[in-house]
Amino acid sequence: MSKAGYGTVAAQPEVYTPTNWEKIGEVQAPTYKDVPFAIAFLAHLAVMIYIRCQVDDPTPLIDSDVEVTGDQYGFVVVLALCSVGFAIGMFYLIQRMALVLIQASIIGSVVFSVFIGISMIMLGNILTIILGVLCILGSIWYAKAAWKYAAYSAANLETAIAAILDNLGLCFMGIASSAVSLLWTVMWCVVFNAVLQGDKCMNNDDDDCDEGGLFAPDFVFLDILVLQYIVQVTVAGVIGTWWTAPAEADSCCSTAVIDSTYRSMTYSFGSICMGSLLLAVVKALRATTDYLRDQQRSSDEPNAIVGILLCCAECILRMLEGILEYFNQWAFSYIGLYGYSYLDAGKGVVELFQSRGWTTYVTEDIASNVTFFGTLMTGVLTGGLGVLLNSTSFHLFEDSEDASKDWIAFGVAGVTGLVIGGIMMNIVSGAVNTVIVCMAEMPDELQANHPKYSQAMRYGWLKAFPSCGLKYDVVV
Repeated sequence: MSKAGYGTVAAQPEVYTPTNWEKIGEVQAPTYKDVPFAIAFLAHLAVMIYIRCQVDDPTPLIDSDVEVTGDQYGFVVVLALCSVGFAIGMFYLIQRMALVLIQASIIGSVVFSVFIGISMIMLGNILTIILGVLCILGSIWYAKAAWKYAAYSAANLETAIAAILDNLGLCFMGIASSAVSLLWTVMWCVVFNAVLQGDKCMNNDDDDCDEGGLFAPDFVFLDILVLQYIVQVTVAGVIGTWWTAPAEADSCCSTAVIDSTYRSMTYSFGSICMGSLLLAVVKALRATTDYLRDQQRSSDEPNAIVGILLCCAECILRMLEGILEYFNQWAFSYIGLYGYSYLDAGKGVVELFQSRGWTTYVTEDIASNVTFFGTLMTGVLTGGLGVLLNSTSFHLFEDSEDASKDWIAFGVAGVTGLVIGGIMMNIVSGAVNTVIVCMAEMPDELQANHPKYSQAMRYGWLKAFPSCGLKYDVVV
């Protein structure tokens, strides 16, 4: 069969050889998983809402006479909508030029590292000369190691973005989730500030009220994590449907988007709460050690032994945090695909990668360089549009000088674009993880339903990992 080339692979006649791999995962019955964690999280929300209802007049977080006008709100809303368009445009650009962008990012990192290395060498100090040489050699080694993964990462990106573009409702869900996160965080901060700013804190200069806020950011982070992972599980479910039953995942608000959203907010909600809680607990413990270390440093008589123990505890907690974040990104992909409980999903995805011999492959993806580029460009384009709109339509910041007005408009618009772009590109990152899992689980289904992406995936993967077990037979 003959197909036009796509992205990372030139057009070539080929014969597809099925892998016939045994599937590790199985679709689970639609039952509620990890229910106690869902109940605990909902109880936490109920307590928060109750506390908010008891606060009649929350103390403002920032004492300011500055008022936000309707025009300023309109300015930000228009920019947010435009930044969504810019981000979708970046999806198309990245899909068409994934390989070029990845190779450019590798070259750019080398150029930057060489510049830093030469600058250090020119300082003339023996230590900086050694460090400069090591910086240059390290960048060259990185480029050589990363270059062979370029086609692999580009193929993953192209396939992930293709699935997202067929189901753009995922992007709007991500934006809605982030908006809820922002509103919830503001409410949380106002409530907690009101609780802390009681008579004792308002009338005394002591620091007793500071200690009460030690875990406040971590409770907020738990809520944000749950929303973030709901989106990730939804993305995984949609990618899985697009992979195996594309007719159900071919529109903005497709059946796949609706069904996957429902599953993530019902049957898999307890598993999402469990993974989020574990990570939030580790972060809370790390916040405690950071606080205690600060207390040690500011103490008149610091205890060296306690300081060392706290330093060790912080290192261990940072490692645990990294392990959990890495574990979660794969476990939640498996939850979205099959509906497993949290622990069963983690066990299943580890077994999958071990059975394929891919335990090292999944760490080699460099697509994050391109998603960062997409976020940055969305911010820059939105910033430029903000300057144009402000000078032609909104005429805000009139109290500032002409040059300052442009910079303020660019800053406000740029931050708006970076936030929206970051949300959209995070969806791409979650989709890439799911694509890797699906490729390990069911490559034959991709060939059957999306042959042009299958060709690019197999070519890219075999170029990076010749022994990965996939087949790519070119007809001579």
